[in-house]
Amino acid sequence: MKALVLLVLVFGAGVSCFCKEVKGHSMSFQVDNNVSLENNAEGFGDSLIFKFNEPGKFFMLTPGRGTSKSMIKKITEGAIASTKGDVKRQKGLEIKTVSNHDVSLGIFSGTEVEFVIVESKSKRELRQYLYILWDGRLCWTGRFACGAASETTPVHNILKSAKKTK
Repeated sequence: MKALVLLVLVFGAGVSCFCKEVKGHSMSFQVDNNVSLENNAEGFGDSLIFKFNEPGKFFMLTPGRGTSKSMIKKITEGAIASTKGDVKRQKGLEIKTVSNHDVSLGIFSGTEVEFVIVESKSKRELRQYLYILWDGRLCWTGRFACGAASETTPVHNILKSAKKTK
């Protein structure tokens, strides 16, 4: 039994060593060591940009202004329409499916929207995720693009780890 407890303690300590705390917009987040955070990145205003070690892979989280939880549905509908229009204007891309569902990720609750987008020539599927979230004070929007649904796990973990610092 002592060996099991020791193993759990050693394993738990090992896992915690692979994380670090990053701060932005009166929030702190626990991220893997392979993730960096840029506050107020050039051209992105107040956005928090979580960059992963893979080229071009990032999660952008932006605080809203003057919004309330009751606005999430309306904001989501507008964002879906806007994204559909953006994809439609891109040659060689087509939206295969759009789905959305409610999420609860730590202090955030709201909607996660998944767009499955197909490249016409290669038939390769891409996924774009849109998050409209409420933290009890502000409405946030998030965007993440990837190849497979399973790749959202690090984004979910970042959101689940959020803590208000002020």
